[in-house]
Amino acid sequence: MIRHHNCARGVGAKGVEMSISRVFCLFIAHEPDRAHVEWKNGRFVGHCKRCGRSIYRISTRQWRPHKKDPA
Repeated sequence: MIRHHNCARGVGAKGVEMSISRVFCLFIAHEPDRAHVEWKNGRFVGHCKRCGRSIYRISTRQWRPHKKDPA
């Protein structure tokens, strides 16, 4: 039986990628949906494109979730 190297791709691989993204948001950093970031009350705000939480920018490339936003 011959197996091709791309047989592992598909639903399973995508599911692993999605769970890694969620862990990344929990412990490391959020990534904004840059097309929809807005300037409000003296800071940039938007939503994380991986987990969907409401986030704000604290400095360049550093985003944190809003405290009042439920997890």
